[in-house]
Amino acid sequence: MKKNFEKAKELAAKVPTTYCPMPFREMYSANDGDYKLCCHAVKSPRLKELNKRKALPFEYWLSEEMDGIRDDLMEGKVLPECAKCYNLEKSDGMSPRLNYLLLHGLVASVEKVAIGLRINGSFCNLGCYMCGPTNSSTRRKVLNEIYDKDNEMRDYFYFDNFTFKHTHWNNIISNILENIHLVDRIHMTGGEPLQLPKYWEFLDSIPDDAAKNISLSHNTNFTKIRYKNHSIHSTIDKFKRVHYAVSCDHFGDKLAWIRNPINVESFENNIRELCETKADARIQITTSILNIHDHFDIRDYYRDNFNLRTSLDDIDASLDHCVVSKPELLSVRNLPQKLKDVYIEKYQQYPTVVSELKKDSVGLFDESLKYCDDLSRHMGKDFRVIWKDWLEYVDSFRL
Repeated sequence: MKKNFEKAKELAAKVPTTYCPMPFREMYSANDGDYKLCCHAVKSPRLKELNKRKALPFEYWLSEEMDGIRDDLMEGKVLPECAKCYNLEKSDGMSPRLNYLLLHGLVASVEKVAIGLRINGSFCNLGCYMCGPTNSSTRRKVLNEIYDKDNEMRDYFYFDNFTFKHTHWNNIISNILENIHLVDRIHMTGGEPLQLPKYWEFLDSIPDDAAKNISLSHNTNFTKIRYKNHSIHSTIDKFKRVHYAVSCDHFGDKLAWIRNPINVESFENNIRELCETKADARIQITTSILNIHDHFDIRDYYRDNFNLRTSLDDIDASLDHCVVSKPELLSVRNLPQKLKDVYIEKYQQYPTVVSELKKDSVGLFDESLKYCDDLSRHMGKDFRVIWKDWLEYVDSFRL
């Protein structure tokens, strides 16, 4: 994986200084209603008037404002929206920009767009401990039950969520269908996409002759693979390629705590069913304080029991490996420095993990344990019992 990092930097040296393919390649929007240059970018002042409330997807994608941003990238101009990547690269870290360069190379056309729009709602049946509440209805419910509106712990979480009226959602879908010849890939997120009625309605609306030229990908917790008369099998023959990035951060009791209230046995049965299809799939691990120690065990568990690759296995996955940076209190950057040094050595071939570990601590580790205690009381499962050995291991580095 380290060789891939070096290759990405070599590619970056051959394109304009700040160039990134994503504003040419992916149309992205968050659950708060705003379009962004990618999921890692901060909101752009230039796109303020081009949000999902006011601009339909291809009005935004083909706008003068986006053309101006693309021109700036081709000229190597610094974009404030992309500060996260620039800062990571200054510290010789792996950035999403470098990853995208490795995956896509130099792209100058906007005629093969990957759609990654959060338009189908934020209902989710899980309340994963590290998830942003804007992306999960269960997460919002749990945090609202634990912390009242005046509790300072709420400041670590972003609660904004935008709900479309049905007529506006119809207009968005119509706009996409009118430009479906420009669509190369559709990436479905949520909430939990496989349990969103609008997800299935949208896919049903895509003509078969167009779908056969489109790849379909998902971020999904894969706890439910059927919805009314639909299932994961409904899409496999319709689309050119179907991919599932199955969000899964551990196994057994640790998975059950991190992704409460998951039924682990049912989840694993779904994984077995997935493995019997011709869909492409991987286990998408998200690095946070509670699983940083066990990444190789997690990888081996799903490889040995299900023959599934994980986001630690190959270039397409490992360089886009998910790492919690927000909320900051769950970031591995807050671990004791001597322990971070151990993990930097252990995961040296995984640049995104190392980049987060190399960030300066913001002193929130004790706060993160308090938060996990609060969640433990709410769910009736004590994380200090489940992670007893690891907590003692961490304490040995704090003495």
